[in-house]
Amino acid sequence: MRDDRNYWNKLEVLINVIKVENGHLFILLFKKRTEPYKGYWMLPSSLLFTDETIEHCTLDTMINMVGYDHKEFYHVNVYSDKIKSPVERVIGCSSIALLDENKAKKERKKIAGFESEWFPISDLPKMVGNQKEMVVDAINYLRNCLNINKVLKILYPQYVTLKELQTLYEELYEQKLDRRNFRKKMLGSKIIEKTEQKRVKSNGRPASYYKIIVE
Repeated sequence: MRDDRNYWNKLEVLINVIKVENGHLFILLFKKRTEPYKGYWMLPSSLLFTDETIEHCTLDTMINMVGYDHKEFYHVNVYSDKIKSPVERVIGCSSIALLDENKAKKERKKIAGFESEWFPISDLPKMVGNQKEMVVDAINYLRNCLNINKVLKILYPQYVTLKELQTLYEELYEQKLDRRNFRKKMLGSKIIEKTEQKRVKSNGRPASYYKIIVE
């Protein structure tokens, strides 16, 4: 059998690292230092070595580039379009890593030479190639494919307020919700359970904390 290098392709693992803050969703991006797309923003990523699995490459990228020892990922899509890279053909394999608020607040391992920043999912900067489409696909995956109870439990492993939940729902599903109707629906569901804990504020009425129920 002849060695036809036309069958050889590079595979890049890309991670949509998403956190929640006061009900708002943010994604971690890195600024590209070299051409092409110098100055644009990109998802944390690594090329797959011939002797490793996609899962190992994803975990290694999360630890060494992002700075978190995170082991739970959700596969989103595979991208084989040639416009992925103007230099050579690279196949992209995209996944999601969800971080709860406490974990996201921990100091990340800083990667020398890389500038990183958290961006609201509703206000993304100029991104490398078709990576903005990848982010949109990742959010659609959260919205339509993952069990909402599981997503909420990962983002809020301990407590959450109804206001935070409504903000998250509005952002994730891109629609404004009536506060009273949302409260009534959530309290009548099997998604949350009220606790005795309250969020103490410097002014105003303390907000009740709820915990997410995963059946």
